[in-house]
Amino acid sequence: MAELNFFLRVAPFVATTVALEAKVQTQKTFFSGILNSIGVVFATELGDKTFFVAAILATKYELLVVYLGCWGALAFMTLVSAVMGALIPSIIGAVMPASMAKLAKVP
Repeated sequence: MAELNFFLRVAPFVATTVALEAKVQTQKTFFSGILNSIGVVFATELGDKTFFVAAILATKYELLVVYLGCWGALAFMTLVSAVMGALIPSIIGAVMPASMAKLAKVP
């Protein structure tokens, strides 16, 4: 009976501690994932020629102008990529079957 009373008194504290540890572990996993992602992207982009071009331009021109130019180029390339990603499959889907049929000499 004494063991049961002890368990009933301690159980809420144990449950709270376990829940807090799980929350802390989740936060550690989330933040470590973000930090690892940033580290990998930084390491791979550091030697990219775009990085060098931006650094060289920043030595010649005002930093704000270079910064805005880089963001504008990123936005433009993202837009072009999205448009090409939407158009190319529809063009390939319309042209490819007819081209393949001609190559295979199918009427």
